[in-house]
Amino acid sequence: EASFVLNSKMRVGVMTASSNSGAQCVRELAGKCEVRAIFRSEAKAAPFRDLPIEIVTGVDAANPGDVFEGCDCSVIVTPHQDFGKDADLACSMIRAARGHVIFVGSWTVRCPDTIIAKRFVAPEALVKGTCLRSGYFSGNFAMPHPDLTIPPLDPKDIGRVAAAIALDPEPHLGKIYDIPGPEQL
Repeated sequence: EASFVLNSKMRVGVMTASSNSGAQCVRELAGKCEVRAIFRSEAKAAPFRDLPIEIVTGVDAANPGDVFEGCDCSVIVTPHQDFGKDADLACSMIRAARGHVIFVGSWTVRCPDTIIAKRFVAPEALVKGTCLRSGYFSGNFAMPHPDLTIPPLDPKDIGRVAAAIALDPEPHLGKIYDIPGPEQL
């Protein structure tokens, strides 16, 4: 049975580290624990070279291999490369993850009959850790959306929440957090 102790020796893997949520998570964790930031390309990793973190490049979400080996906790952020494949890619990353898994998915899983939500049911079912259901991201709308009944959330805030959980994951084991707006933070 794993025991989590908050110290600088803890290693947290973050994939997709270049996403808005993943990048903020990496920045929040840098200097507080060992961080393995996982990127698809060197170009995506370049802005993070000044941080005290381990950078791994050339990793494909469809086949992440053993990139999480040695991690005590893994933060998996849904990749939005391809709307039709993002759930499969998330499942692949979750299967490769080690330790406590924190999955940043979508609030819509609680409404599983919608097209958007159906794709997140399978990744959440694989998680042995914590699920963060993120709601609508403010960056997805160029202008206010009149039908939006949930306050939009900055994706960086979800990254901050993921980092806080990664530093003390045990109390969050098996929990699902719906964070549809700033009041939930």
